Amino acid sequence: MQDATGKVCGQRFDIVTQRQAKASKRLEELSSKLASLEDLQRQANLCVYACGSYDRLEASDLSDLDLFFIEDDAALGQTSPVMSRLDTMLISADIIRLVRSMRFPEFSNDGEFLQVHSLKAMLQDLGGRNDDFQNLFTARALLLLESRPVYNSSTYARILDRIVDTYLRDYYHHQGEFRPTFLLNDIQRFWKTLCLNYEHRRNRNGSDEMAKAKHRQRNLKLKFSRALTCFGTIIPLAANPRSTKKDIVALVGMPPLNRLRSAASHVRAQGILTTLEEGYSWFLEQCGMPDQLGRLADDTYWHDASGRGNRFTNQLYEFLRLCVEDQPDALRYLLV
Repeated sequence: MQDATGKVCGQRFDIVTQRQAKASKRLEELSSKLASLEDLQRQANLCVYACGSYDRLEASDLSDLDLFFIEDDAALGQTSPVMSRLDTMLISADIIRLVRSMRFPEFSNDGEFLQVHSLKAMLQDLGGRNDDFQNLFTARALLLLESRPVYNSSTYARILDRIVDTYLRDYYHHQGEFRPTFLLNDIQRFWKTLCLNYEHRRNRNGSDEMAKAKHRQRNLKLKFSRALTCFGTIIPLAANPRSTKKDIVALVGMPPLNRLRSAASHVRAQGILTTLEEGYSWFLEQCGMPDQLGRLADDTYWHDASGRGNRFTNQLYEFLRLCVEDQPDALRYLLV
C-alpha cells in the first residue's frame, strides 16, 4: 500500500541521524567563521545562537538559518557602553555576507530579525507590555526551546543561566514542593501565541492556489515541528515536576526528540515514542523535498499530510498522558 507521496506505508525512513550529522557540520563551520569576524570579536558580552531547524539538528538544504543575538548587558557596569547601533549594522553586514558565502538561503523577512536583544530588558520586562512589543518574548522562548550557540558559547551559557534562574526564583525557598510552573506557563504561552499567529496569517492570506499551499505548509509545521518544540519541553518538565536548574539546562541542550526520550520511562510511552519518531521522520523527509508548495496544493496529498499531522498531535498528547499518569495533579498544573 502506498501513500500520496508514492512511498510504502509503514516503511521507516531514518532521516533523523543523517540530518543531525549534516546540520552539526554546517553549524560547526558557521561557528568557526563567525569567530573570525573582527567586529564581532570586539563584543565580549554578545552571543549568537541558531534557532529553528538548525538548532533541532534537522535542517535540509532548503532550510533557512535563523540567528538571534543577545547582549549580556545585565552584567555590565554603569561605565561600560552598550553595543552601538553602528556596531550592530557592521556585524549584521558581515554576517549577511558570510551566510551568503556559505550558500544558506537568504534571511527571512529581509533580515527583519537581525537585531540585538538586551538581557537586562529581557529579565525586567518578562511578562510585561514590552515583552511582546520588543520581540523579547520570542527571543527568550526560542533560547529555552530551540537554541544552539554559534558564537561566544560562554556568554550564551551565562545568559541561559540568568534566565533559568529567573524562572526558578522561588526554588530555594520551596525546594520540597517547588514546581517549574512559571516556566511551564511561559512555554504554553508561546505555544498559544504560535497558534494565534497562525490564525492571524490566515486572515491576511489571499485565495489563490499559492496562498492556499502556503497556509497548508504553515499548518503542517504547526502540527509537527512547532508542537514538538513546545511539548518536547513541556512533557519532560511535567513528567519530572521536581526538575532542578541542572535538569532544565540539560533539556535546553537536547534536540526535541531527545527530550521526549528522556521522559519515556513508561513502557507504553516508549511504544508511542517510536510511533512519534516515525511520524516526525516522514515530516522531515517531506520538508526536504523540492516543490513542497506544489505538492501541498494537491488536495489528495494534503488530505494524507493533514491526517498525519492530526495523528502526530494526538499521539503527542497520549505520550504526555502516559508520562504523567502516576501524578494525578500533573495535568491540573498544566491547565489551571
